[in-house]
Amino acid sequence: GLIGNGSLKSETVDVWDTGIEWKTEEFSAGLTYFKHEYENLIDFEPEAFTNVNRPGVDTSGVEAAFGWQANEQLNLQ
Repeated sequence: GLIGNGSLKSETVDVWDTGIEWKTEEFSAGLTYFKHEYENLIDFEPEAFTNVNRPGVDTSGVEAAFGWQANEQLNLQ
């Protein structure tokens, strides 16, 4: 297993996401924007072979989804 680190601080995260979705009987589409703002992210440090806190880690992006209900047996996404 991993080697523990008793000096770790608690990890916190603010998560934001917003999106829009469109649907008909045959088609669906969606677009979502997300942003995660971590403080004290707990991560594995291979050189020290232990868990450590990373100060400020931010991630963001866009996710798109599309679907097509071709018939009762076939749904492509």
